[in-house]
Amino acid sequence: MMLAIFAILRSITGAFPDYVPITTANNLLGIMISTDGFLLGFVGIVFAQLPSSIMDQQNILYQRMLEKHEEASDEMNSLKLLDFRKYGLLLAIAATFSLLLGSIFISMANIADNSKFLPTDTYATFSILFGPLWYTIIAVVLLVFALAVVPLRPPLKKV
Repeated sequence: MMLAIFAILRSITGAFPDYVPITTANNLLGIMISTDGFLLGFVGIVFAQLPSSIMDQQNILYQRMLEKHEEASDEMNSLKLLDFRKYGLLLAIAATFSLLLGSIFISMANIADNSKFLPTDTYATFSILFGPLWYTIIAVVLLVFALAVVPLRPPLKKV
């Protein structure tokens, strides 16, 4: 499995050129900053709704526990699962925001480092462009994971 992932990553990195002009690298880093800023806004909206939906599900379970005391043990298992999902979601939120902000900061630092070169110089893309790119890719994977797994809920019986 790890060898397959390594082979895929190797083929992806092999598709990019080894050197690009400094102005092109700065333009690509500016695009990364814009993309990460857009993703931060989108992630903020999405992650504002997911905890709300989990808490709504928990409130429904609490209400059912108050109405039917004899079935409270069944509802407790569902509450524990929802608590686990809520904490997992909070970790995904923190990791996604950290990765996107890290990508923005690394891009800004690389643009600042590029200011010491002439516009006609060349610079290796792997060290400049792939740091922010990998951070963004990992953040998007975490977002997709949160959107696919966290909203799944245990089946709730009708009252």
